[in-house]
Amino acid sequence: RREIVLCLGPQTTGSAAPAQSPFFREARLLAAVEHPAVPRVLDAGVDGGRAFVALGLLEGEPLDQVLRGR
Repeated sequence: RREIVLCLGPQTTGSAAPAQSPFFREARLLAAVEHPAVPRVLDAGVDGGRAFVALGLLEGEPLDQVLRGR
């Protein structure tokens, strides 16, 4: 069993080209990055007309807490 973060993108229409959308361009760029502080892209696609990207959950402190501690 794996914990994930599901990022929902824009609702798609039949005329839109989801693979060319900024949402999926960013997902492809993120998938190319390998770093312990960057979540891994597990899946991306469209379901029920809604774009999504599934990311691996990163363990650690939330960013807002880290920034407050500075």
